[in-house]
Amino acid sequence: LLPVGSIISRVQIFSILLASLSLYLLYQLIAWVIENWQTSKKNETNETKVVLASIFGSLSLAFSYEFWAQAQNTDRFMLASFTQLLIIYLTTAYASRRKFDNVLPLVAFIMGLAIGIDPIVVSFFPSILLLLWQKRKQISAKKLAILSAVGLAGILLVFSYIPIASLHNPFLNANRPTTFSRIWSIASGQQQNINNTIVGVNGFTGSAEVIFTSADHYFNMLWLSFTLLLIPFI
Repeated sequence: LLPVGSIISRVQIFSILLASLSLYLLYQLIAWVIENWQTSKKNETNETKVVLASIFGSLSLAFSYEFWAQAQNTDRFMLASFTQLLIIYLTTAYASRRKFDNVLPLVAFIMGLAIGIDPIVVSFFPSILLLLWQKRKQISAKKLAILSAVGLAGILLVFSYIPIASLHNPFLNANRPTTFSRIWSIASGQQQNINNTIVGVNGFTGSAEVIFTSADHYFNMLWLSFTLLLIPFI
């Protein structure tokens, strides 16, 4: 929406903005966790310590290599991170100060939209479903049907962008996804799940070897890419 700069510059600025908002949400979540824990222990909350702990946690993420690098990237990663943190914040810290079921329609809608942002966002949906199960006494069948409809509306809204954008013939318009089958092919990444010796590995392959190799690589990179100052606190 900025009137100046190239598309790439505007996407970078948007990514940086989302990174900043993600750090703010993380700050709020850390403060809520500490205050909630102190309350459960019936201890008096030290506001100064809560603020310092929240700042420390937020800055630790901010100056981690992976977060810093993705904050300047022209991709969807910061949007996915912000969406996940926003949903967690709404269902925990925000909902604790308001009536829980009043927050759920917004959460359901955002979760629907999130499916079209990055498939990795779906990985934390079971946690939200577990939370709903714990709060099941507050959710009637009627409310559950409304939440399902709101979530479905979010899914339809975000995926309706694919054929609309395709009709404008953008520079990247793979297979011109204007039919249901082509939209499903793009949305499910059927053309991007690759596992061969020439191209390499991309997307979900279902291969146990790839899964274990990726997990091992993740834990190796954990020590190299994230804030080293955190090691004494692990």
